[in-house]
Amino acid sequence: MFLKKIKKNNLGVLIIIFLLLLIFIKENNIFKKIYYINSKNFESRMTRVHGFCNKDYYGFIKMLKNKYKFNNNPKIVDYKIQPNPIWIIYNPEKKFDNKPSIFLNYKKNLNLKFSKKNNIFISNNNIQHSNKIKSINFKVSKNFKINHLIKVYKIVDNKKIEIFQKKLSEELNSNKIIDLNFKTEKINSRWENIIIEIQDLEVSKLKLIDQITFNLQNKYIFSDSQVIEKFNNCYYVK
Repeated sequence: MFLKKIKKNNLGVLIIIFLLLLIFIKENNIFKKIYYINSKNFESRMTRVHGFCNKDYYGFIKMLKNKYKFNNNPKIVDYKIQPNPIWIIYNPEKKFDNKPSIFLNYKKNLNLKFSKKNNIFISNNNIQHSNKIKSINFKVSKNFKINHLIKVYKIVDNKKIEIFQKKLSEELNSNKIIDLNFKTEKINSRWENIIIEIQDLEVSKLKLIDQITFNLQNKYIFSDSQVIEKFNNCYYVK
Protein backbone atom coordinates (compact mmCIF):
# COMPACT_ATOMS: atom_id res chain seq x y z
CA MET A 1 0.00 0.00 0.00
CA PHE A 2 2.82 2.36 0.92
CA LEU A 3 4.74 1.58 -2.32
CA LYS A 4 1.62 2.18 -4.42
CA LYS A 5 1.17 5.59 -2.77
CA ILE A 6 4.80 6.52 -3.57
CA LYS A 7 4.39 5.44 -7.21
CA LYS A 8 1.14 7.41 -7.46
CA ASN A 9 2.79 10.54 -6.04
CA ASN A 10 5.77 10.18 -8.42
CA LEU A 11 3.38 9.84 -11.35
CA GLY A 12 1.64 13.03 -10.29
CA VAL A 13 4.95 14.88 -10.07
CA LEU A 14 5.97 13.62 -13.51
CA ILE A 15 2.66 14.78 -14.99
CA ILE A 16 3.10 18.24 -13.46
CA ILE A 17 6.70 18.45 -14.76
CA PHE A 18 5.55 17.35 -18.22
CA LEU A 19 2.78 19.95 -18.29
CA LEU A 20 5.18 22.69 -17.15
CA LEU A 21 7.64 21.62 -19.86
CA LEU A 22 4.91 21.85 -22.52
CA ILE A 23 3.96 25.33 -21.29
CA PHE A 24 7.62 26.43 -21.35
CA ILE A 25 8.08 25.12 -24.92
CA LYS A 26 4.90 26.82 -26.11
CA GLU A 27 5.61 30.17 -24.43
CA ASN A 28 9.19 30.33 -25.73
CA ASN A 29 8.48 29.06 -29.26
CA ILE A 30 11.16 26.39 -28.82
CA PHE A 31 10.12 24.33 -31.85
CA LYS A 32 9.96 27.45 -34.03
CA LYS A 33 13.43 28.52 -32.89
CA ILE A 34 14.88 25.06 -33.53
CA TYR A 35 13.33 25.08 -37.00
CA TYR A 36 14.74 28.55 -37.68
CA ILE A 37 18.27 27.55 -36.58
CA ASN A 38 18.19 24.42 -38.75
CA SER A 39 16.64 26.08 -41.81
CA LYS A 40 18.65 29.33 -41.93
CA ASN A 41 22.38 29.68 -42.47
CA PHE A 42 24.70 31.59 -40.16
CA GLU A 43 24.81 34.79 -42.22
CA SER A 44 21.02 34.96 -42.43
CA ARG A 45 20.74 34.64 -38.67
CA MET A 46 23.45 37.27 -38.11
CA THR A 47 21.70 39.64 -40.53
CA ARG A 48 18.46 39.20 -38.65
CA VAL A 49 20.21 40.16 -35.40
CA HIS A 50 22.61 42.85 -36.67
CA GLY A 51 20.56 44.25 -39.56
CA PHE A 52 21.13 44.65 -43.29
CA CYS A 53 21.30 48.42 -43.80
CA ASN A 54 20.48 49.28 -40.18
CA LYS A 55 21.74 48.43 -36.69
CA ASP A 56 25.32 47.18 -37.37
CA TYR A 57 24.87 46.85 -41.19
CA TYR A 58 25.97 43.21 -41.08
CA GLY A 59 24.00 42.06 -44.14
CA PHE A 60 25.11 44.87 -46.44
CA ILE A 61 28.79 44.57 -45.56
CA LYS A 62 28.75 40.76 -45.83
CA MET A 63 27.01 41.02 -49.20
CA LEU A 64 29.82 43.27 -50.45
CA LYS A 65 32.48 40.86 -49.19
CA ASN A 66 30.79 37.91 -50.91
CA LYS A 67 30.26 39.82 -54.16
CA TYR A 68 33.50 41.79 -54.52
CA LYS A 69 37.18 41.13 -53.93
CA PHE A 70 38.79 43.41 -51.34
CA ASN A 71 42.56 43.54 -51.71
CA ASN A 72 42.73 45.56 -48.48
CA ASN A 73 40.43 46.18 -45.55
CA PRO A 74 37.98 48.77 -46.89
CA LYS A 75 37.72 52.10 -45.11
CA ILE A 76 34.17 52.43 -43.73
CA VAL A 77 32.52 55.76 -42.95
CA ASP A 78 29.53 55.42 -40.62
CA TYR A 79 27.40 58.50 -39.95
CA LYS A 80 25.79 56.88 -36.94
CA ILE A 81 27.44 57.36 -33.54
CA GLN A 82 28.55 53.79 -32.79
CA PRO A 83 31.64 51.55 -33.03
CA ASN A 84 32.89 51.11 -36.59
CA PRO A 85 31.46 47.88 -38.10
CA ILE A 86 34.76 46.92 -39.77
CA TRP A 87 34.77 43.91 -37.38
CA ILE A 88 32.34 42.22 -39.77
CA ILE A 89 34.98 41.74 -42.50
CA TYR A 90 38.28 42.76 -40.90
CA ASN A 91 41.31 40.77 -42.01
CA PRO A 92 44.37 41.32 -39.76
CA GLU A 93 46.67 40.19 -42.58
CA LYS A 94 45.60 43.08 -44.82
CA LYS A 95 46.24 46.81 -44.54
CA PHE A 96 43.53 49.46 -44.77
CA ASP A 97 42.61 51.43 -47.88
CA ASN A 98 43.44 55.13 -47.69
CA LYS A 99 40.25 56.22 -49.40
CA PRO A 100 36.81 55.36 -47.96
CA SER A 101 34.56 53.24 -50.16
CA ILE A 102 31.72 52.11 -47.87
CA PHE A 103 29.33 54.75 -46.52
CA LEU A 104 26.67 53.82 -43.98
CA ASN A 105 23.66 55.89 -42.88
CA TYR A 106 24.86 58.37 -45.51
CA LYS A 107 23.06 61.70 -45.92
CA LYS A 108 24.16 64.15 -48.58
CA ASN A 109 22.81 67.10 -46.61
CA LEU A 110 23.63 67.35 -42.91
CA ASN A 111 22.12 69.63 -40.33
CA LEU A 112 22.59 70.36 -36.66
CA LYS A 113 19.63 71.61 -34.65
CA PHE A 114 19.82 73.61 -31.42
CA SER A 115 17.23 74.07 -28.70
CA LYS A 116 17.14 76.87 -26.19
CA LYS A 117 18.20 76.23 -22.62
CA ASN A 118 18.31 79.25 -20.33
CA ASN A 119 20.20 81.87 -22.36
CA ILE A 120 22.11 79.55 -24.69
CA PHE A 121 21.29 77.06 -27.46
CA ILE A 122 22.46 73.45 -27.17
CA SER A 123 22.68 70.92 -30.02
CA ASN A 124 20.03 68.20 -30.11
CA ASN A 125 22.11 65.78 -32.16
CA ASN A 126 25.73 65.00 -32.98
CA ILE A 127 27.33 65.30 -36.39
CA GLN A 128 30.22 63.46 -37.99
CA HIS A 129 32.01 63.90 -41.32
CA SER A 130 31.15 67.54 -42.01
CA ASN A 131 33.71 70.11 -43.14
CA LYS A 132 31.76 73.36 -43.49
CA ILE A 133 28.98 75.37 -41.84
CA LYS A 134 27.11 76.44 -44.96
CA SER A 135 24.30 78.49 -43.43
CA ILE A 136 22.20 79.21 -40.36
CA ASN A 137 18.45 79.44 -39.94
CA PHE A 138 16.47 80.83 -37.01
CA LYS A 139 12.97 79.57 -36.26
CA VAL A 140 11.25 82.53 -34.62
CA SER A 141 7.76 83.17 -33.27
CA LYS A 142 7.97 86.79 -34.45
CA ASN A 143 10.24 88.58 -36.91
CA PHE A 144 12.88 90.87 -35.42
CA LYS A 145 16.22 92.50 -36.17
CA ILE A 146 19.45 91.04 -34.84
CA ASN A 147 22.78 92.88 -34.72
CA HIS A 148 24.86 90.74 -32.39
CA LEU A 149 27.87 88.47 -32.21
CA ILE A 150 27.15 84.73 -32.24
CA LYS A 151 29.71 82.39 -30.69
CA VAL A 152 29.82 78.66 -31.34
CA TYR A 153 31.87 76.31 -29.18
CA LYS A 154 32.03 72.96 -27.41
CA ILE A 155 33.46 71.80 -24.10
CA VAL A 156 36.12 69.08 -24.37
CA ASP A 157 37.79 67.82 -21.18
CA ASN A 158 36.53 70.91 -19.35
CA LYS A 159 38.12 73.16 -21.98
CA LYS A 160 36.16 75.54 -24.17
CA ILE A 161 36.95 74.92 -27.84
CA GLU A 162 35.88 77.78 -30.07
CA ILE A 163 34.43 76.69 -33.41
CA PHE A 164 33.10 79.85 -35.02
CA GLN A 165 32.06 83.41 -34.31
CA LYS A 166 30.51 86.07 -36.45
CA LYS A 167 28.49 89.23 -36.02
CA LEU A 168 25.10 88.96 -37.66
CA SER A 169 23.14 91.97 -38.77
CA GLU A 170 19.94 90.52 -40.16
CA GLU A 171 16.18 90.74 -40.10
CA LEU A 172 15.22 87.30 -38.78
CA ASN A 173 12.27 85.25 -39.95
CA SER A 174 11.67 81.52 -40.03
CA ASN A 175 12.15 81.23 -43.80
CA LYS A 176 15.42 83.13 -44.03
CA ILE A 177 18.64 81.20 -44.59
CA ILE A 178 21.77 83.20 -43.76
CA ASP A 179 24.92 82.12 -45.59
CA LEU A 180 28.03 81.53 -43.47
CA ASN A 181 30.31 79.32 -45.61
CA PHE A 182 32.77 78.73 -42.80
CA LYS A 183 35.11 75.78 -43.30
CA THR A 184 35.68 73.75 -40.15
CA GLU A 185 35.69 70.16 -38.93
CA LYS A 186 35.45 71.19 -35.28
CA ILE A 187 31.67 71.09 -35.60
CA ASN A 188 31.95 67.28 -35.71
CA SER A 189 31.35 65.65 -32.36
CA ARG A 190 30.65 62.11 -31.18
CA TRP A 191 29.78 62.99 -27.58
CA GLU A 192 30.10 66.70 -26.81
CA ASN A 193 27.23 69.11 -27.33
CA ILE A 194 27.77 72.13 -29.55
CA ILE A 195 26.72 75.42 -27.93
CA ILE A 196 25.60 78.72 -29.46
CA GLU A 197 25.66 81.98 -27.53
CA ILE A 198 24.22 85.23 -28.88
CA GLN A 199 26.13 87.95 -27.11
CA ASP A 200 24.10 90.64 -25.30
CA LEU A 201 20.82 89.76 -26.97
CA GLU A 202 17.88 91.14 -25.01
CA VAL A 203 15.85 88.56 -23.11
CA SER A 204 12.67 89.72 -24.85
CA LYS A 205 14.21 88.88 -28.24
CA LEU A 206 15.83 85.70 -27.01
CA LYS A 207 12.37 84.43 -26.10
CA LEU A 208 11.29 84.83 -29.73
CA ILE A 209 13.83 82.25 -30.96
CA ASP A 210 12.43 78.72 -30.81
CA GLN A 211 15.19 76.85 -32.61
CA ILE A 212 18.44 77.39 -34.54
CA THR A 213 19.66 75.13 -37.36
CA PHE A 214 23.10 74.86 -38.94
CA ASN A 215 23.12 73.50 -42.50
CA LEU A 216 26.40 71.66 -42.98
CA GLN A 217 28.42 70.41 -45.90
CA ASN A 218 29.19 66.71 -46.07
CA LYS A 219 32.90 65.96 -46.18
CA TYR A 220 32.28 63.08 -48.58
CA ILE A 221 30.41 63.85 -51.80
CA PHE A 222 30.16 61.35 -54.65
CA SER A 223 28.19 61.19 -57.89
CA ASP A 224 25.72 58.52 -59.00
CA SER A 225 28.26 57.27 -61.52
CA GLN A 226 30.62 56.39 -58.67
CA VAL A 227 28.07 54.19 -56.89
CA ILE A 228 28.71 50.47 -57.31
CA GLU A 229 26.12 49.19 -54.81
CA LYS A 230 23.34 50.99 -52.96
CA PHE A 231 20.64 49.89 -50.56
CA ASN A 232 18.63 52.67 -48.88
CA ASN A 233 21.34 54.89 -47.32
CA CYS A 234 24.14 52.30 -47.51
CA TYR A 235 26.64 52.82 -50.37
CA TYR A 236 29.64 51.14 -51.88
CA VAL A 237 31.47 53.53 -54.23
CA LYS A 238 34.54 53.42 -56.43
